[in-house]
Amino acid sequence: MNKFPKKIFFVCILTNILEWYDFAIYASLSPIISKLFFSSQDVFFNYILTFTIFAAGFIIRPIGGIIMGLIADKYGRAKIYSLSLLLMAIPAFCTSFLPTYHVIGYAAPTLLLLFRVLQGFAMGGEYPLIVTYMAEVSNPATRGFSLSI
Repeated sequence: MNKFPKKIFFVCILTNILEWYDFAIYASLSPIISKLFFSSQDVFFNYILTFTIFAAGFIIRPIGGIIMGLIADKYGRAKIYSLSLLLMAIPAFCTSFLPTYHVIGYAAPTLLLLFRVLQGFAMGGEYPLIVTYMAEVSNPATRGFSLSI
């Protein structure tokens, strides 16, 4: 393409910001999450469990990048990018309505872990797809600048 599509550029930036915002919200709400989703009276232990679930989202990211990258090479980046956005949004939505430990017991932290892993998987696939797609559609003269943002 001769000219870089600005609409694609801003959509890619916006979705990436929103996904990192979700991870930041989880980290900042960790004191509340640790009280609501774990049974232990030990506050420190609850924090450890809360941040273990947080870390699980980051640990799964490379796997998401590899799997979604391979699928995107076969079926197209735009389709898989949309899938990655859904894989990020649906667990975020479900997490907001997730019952606490006192309501459903150990299913609460288990579901929280599942949702965070799905989000990490999606985030791991989303970023490489954005970079590759933007590199493909950008103007060669401004490609480096576009990708650096």
